Parts: sequence; structure tokens; C-alpha cells
Amino acid sequence: MVRTPLLLLVLLAACAGEVNHSDGLVTTDGPPPHDGQVAEQHATDGKTTPTETAPPPGPCDPYEEAATHSCAGGQACPKGLQPAALGSQPCGCYVACDPAKGQLCQPAACGRICVQLTDSQGNPLAGMGVCVADPGAGVGEPCTPSCKAGLFCVAFTSSVAYCRAACTGPADCPGYKMVCVPLGSPSQNVCVPGGATVGPKEGESCAGENTYCLQGLICAPGAETCLAACDPGAASCGAKTCTQIVDPGPQITLGYGCQ
Repeated sequence: MVRTPLLLLVLLAACAGEVNHSDGLVTTDGPPPHDGQVAEQHATDGKTTPTETAPPPGPCDPYEEAATHSCAGGQACPKGLQPAALGSQPCGCYVACDPAKGQLCQPAACGRICVQLTDSQGNPLAGMGVCVADPGAGVGEPCTPSCKAGLFCVAFTSSVAYCRAACTGPADCPGYKMVCVPLGSPSQNVCVPGGATVGPKEGESCAGENTYCLQGLICAPGAETCLAACDPGAASCGAKTCTQIVDPGPQITLGYGCQ
């Protein structure tokens, strides 16, 4: 008989809530994109020879370029970059953004969030922010102190919670036996390891496409063994070790298990 995976999940915290992508990036001036080759006319023989050129700029290049500049000691940032001293850090040059337009800096895959700039009295400066690397935890990681923007903190057991990605269907959930389930309401779904009310227990085999471990356990790829979920920051495995469980195919962290 084929078991139907059933997940009973509890939302701990939506780390980012509704995410609106920021479109207010300011980037440095630069040449237009290339097509990878240009044709060079040689006057001597009248022949046209393809000449290799530099590849077109990548979508995250502005962030990488900004990180190479500093405004410490009164230096000026290149045109298009915003100078800012964040916390105890020295003055640096950043891609500018508008916090009112959303928490994520575009493109979202670059992993930057827009932080608000303030004046010397701590008052927010309207429309002024800078894009910085998102310090939150990634997919499958314990959500302490918080998850990356766009992810949700979901309880996997009564004592373990991981950051999970939003989804609209199974195709959005790569990873061994990952499923897309409602999170509190049918309008919001997240990707989690599949589990069943009746299934293999800790240490038992979860081999088979439709075999899901008992709720609160993770089916480890390769070994296809049910492992108890754990938090690497807490002593929750007894004599065993809390180990990161990764699907090597899509390189997705499913969570952590006691091995």
C-alpha cells in the first residue's frame, strides 16, 4: 500500500514575511553588454577575423565591484556607489537601494538585502539604503538568529526549526523526498522533507520512492536511513553527532540528523 506523506508543521516565524523585490539599485557606469565576439576588419587582406572579447558583465558584478572600494580616510566612492559606515565597520562603498521598495536587492540570487541608512541621531534617511550580504541562515539550516530574506522559519519537531523556501508545487522543491506543503494557510506553501504519521522509525530504512520516515525524522540520501532531526548548536544527539544532511545532486541542505 502506498503511504500518503502527511506533514504537521508549526510556523515559528516568517523571517521575511511578504517579500517585495527592490528595483532601486544604483550601479556604476560601464560599457554596454557584449555579444562575446566582435568582427575585426583587416585592411591588409580584406578578411574578417573573429576576435574574442571579455564576457558580458554578470548580474552580481556591481556588488563584487563595490566591495573593492573604500571611503575610509575621506576617500570618495566611484560614481553611482553610496558611502556608508555600518556599525563599527569603516566607511565602505555600496550599491544604493531604497528600503521602502523591499527588503531584497535585485537580483535576489545575489543574496543582498537593503539596509536603512540613518543620520547621526539615528533617524532614518528617506529613500536611502545600501545593499549588504544577507547574514541570515540558508535553506535547511537552523533559524538562529534568523533566516535569509524570503525564507520561513518552520518547526520540524518540538525542539528543532529550520529555514525553508516558499513553493507553489513539487517542481519548486528539489532535494531527496522534499515536498511542498501548506504553511498555516493554503496560500503559503514551503518545501520540507516528507514525513508520515505511520512510517519507518529512527535507524530504519526509508528506501523506496513512496516510503517516508515517521514525522520528525529525515530520510538521508544515499544511506536511505531515517535520522532524528537535530540542531548542531544544541546537544540533542546523545552519543551520536548532529550532522548536516545534504542531497549531493542539487546540493540542497535537508536539515541535520543524528548519526
